[in-house]
Amino acid sequence: MPTRVPISGSTSNAASDSSAPSVGPAPPRRQLWLAAALIAVAAFAAWHNSFEVPFVLDDLYNIETNPTIRRLSALGEVLSPPTASGVGGRPLLNLSFALNYAPGGFSVTGYHALNLAIHVLAGLTLLGLVRRTLLAPGLRDRFGSHALPIATAAALLWTLHPIQTASVTYLSQRAESLMGLCYLLTLYCFARATFCHPLDDKPAGPGRVGWLAGAVLSCAAGMGVKEVILTAPFTVLLFDRTFVAGTFRAALTLRRWFYLALAATWLPLPFVMTSAAERGVGTERGVAWTTYALTQSRELLEYLRLSVWPHPLIFDRGAEYLRTASDAAPYALLLVPLLAATAFAVRRWPAAGFLPAWFFIVLAPTSSVVPVAFLPLAENRLYLPLAAVAVAAALALHRFAGRRVLLVALVPAVAGGAATVVRNRDFRSELTLWADTVAQRPGHPHAHYNLGLALSRAGRPAAAAAHWRATLREDPHHAPAHENLANALVSLGRIPEALSHYEAALRHAPDFPVARANYGLVLLYLGRVPEAEQHLRLAIRQAPDNAGAHTNYGLVLDRLGRSAEAVLHYQTALRLDPNFADAHHNLGVAYTRADRLPEATAEFETVARLRPKNLDAQLNVARAYLQAGRHRDAHARAEQVLTQFPDAPEAHLLLGNTLAHLGQLAAAVVEYERALALRPDYPDARQNLAQLRARLR
Repeated sequence: MPTRVPISGSTSNAASDSSAPSVGPAPPRRQLWLAAALIAVAAFAAWHNSFEVPFVLDDLYNIETNPTIRRLSALGEVLSPPTASGVGGRPLLNLSFALNYAPGGFSVTGYHALNLAIHVLAGLTLLGLVRRTLLAPGLRDRFGSHALPIATAAALLWTLHPIQTASVTYLSQRAESLMGLCYLLTLYCFARATFCHPLDDKPAGPGRVGWLAGAVLSCAAGMGVKEVILTAPFTVLLFDRTFVAGTFRAALTLRRWFYLALAATWLPLPFVMTSAAERGVGTERGVAWTTYALTQSRELLEYLRLSVWPHPLIFDRGAEYLRTASDAAPYALLLVPLLAATAFAVRRWPAAGFLPAWFFIVLAPTSSVVPVAFLPLAENRLYLPLAAVAVAAALALHRFAGRRVLLVALVPAVAGGAATVVRNRDFRSELTLWADTVAQRPGHPHAHYNLGLALSRAGRPAAAAAHWRATLREDPHHAPAHENLANALVSLGRIPEALSHYEAALRHAPDFPVARANYGLVLLYLGRVPEAEQHLRLAIRQAPDNAGAHTNYGLVLDRLGRSAEAVLHYQTALRLDPNFADAHHNLGVAYTRADRLPEATAEFETVARLRPKNLDAQLNVARAYLQAGRHRDAHARAEQVLTQFPDAPEAHLLLGNTLAHLGQLAAAVVEYERALALRPDYPDARQNLAQLRARLR
């Protein structure tokens, strides 16, 4: 808030809170509804191109592979999310994803719609909070007649700011936006309890107890979303002292039970912080608190810069730490005076100091001494602190433009909305997002690693390998990069080089069961069966719930002639992942060898359903029918496959085989000839054709 604005009330006034002070004439309700509609419509326009943005990065663990969101009826399971994921210790965040999954499964549109709805509600809450505050005693004489346009300008600037894409477009950062909504609701409910209703000039009256309870419940809900809300009681106390009670002592004396209830929302903190440690919050990941604190002298200034000039926006900025005091000195020379000025203003000119204090208080948990592994700076953390900057900007524009503040604010707001639309385009696929990140941070190993994953999923192993090599140039001990590079090299036929990278992955991370399972599978294909068996047995011991390890171990057991044991491991894999196509296929092959043809056919049918565009999956069903003596079913299936894959010589060969079994030898000859026309060196087609012609002579 600006300087020279008196504090509302005094200690003596604060002791009598039974009737809230009145305010001047308020604008009609319709203007308030129009302002709310403007914010909602503008937000939709800015995010209209975000509804089909796919799941990226942490969305895989928080949504796609999160088993606890799939049964809304099992509320206990929903409220006990996996501790090592981004929803760990955040039951209400997990519940919000379960509410999305229930009607729409993994359709991203619903998730994005709810993210945007949360953001709009937060913008509207900010509108109400700012407006009520400007109509409070001590501020209404200066701002009262323009409270609504100032508040609308602040809410628009905040809602449309392009840095908000980090919390709205990126689905996993619903943690930030939902926590921000709870934080703003806590302040808004407190304002409703202590200020009269500005629309009809009625005192807060007995209803203030309900609003105070609403503030506590909002704060408690936020604790179930993200632990940053632990600063909310301090911000409410500062708001109370600045705009209501006049002093901290008066605020605590008058509302001691309220503040005790707010403090009680900290009770889950031990559990929350235990879960946070699983996500890399704390010193156990190798980042000393001193190093992190020194680095934050730079990052806090970067947050301020991004609030004013949000360019460039980078999805993942990496971890570049300041290791010594001399490295941090240039930033500290700017930051320390800012912090000192804020503290001085809070003491001497509380209204002027409230907004910068809010900015720094909200950032304190992640921008102080508690390391957040690999993320000393993240754009989503600006979601709520940016509100202080937006309000300050709106007040500055009011000083310049007076009652035309909203009209003037539309210029930067529209520019911010346009930049948001442009930024959303970077999110349109994981390829574009990580390519943009690598372009902005070419030396960032994590960005190269994730771009490699995106390229691999797009079927471009050679390009993916290049980025995993870039990851290893920056971080030679990056075990997942070694493992994924090895997988890519296997697909490219460069087996010896692949083996060296599997071995490097296991050397740097001996407890890496996925790498060990894949290494064992390659060893099996090379005929090194005893080594493969050893590694795969160890992989299962390290990760007994890993379906891939069980499937690969089943292959080894099959090779060793232990088919019954192999079947048990395939079945275990399918209990862990019922949609694991490779396990279904391998189990079908094992059943075929055991002459359990009906069961084998059922497994191959499941694979075909899971992989509808895979030629081999579709052909295997027809082959199973043929082997089971179901010649007409095999013929019908082969015709379906040929309709789907008309240029596949394997499909023509199989159709020829089914025709031969049905006694339609001339038609079978035609199909074998077509297979050879497509692949002249196809030995099975040539052999079958020769045998059939011999029969026809």
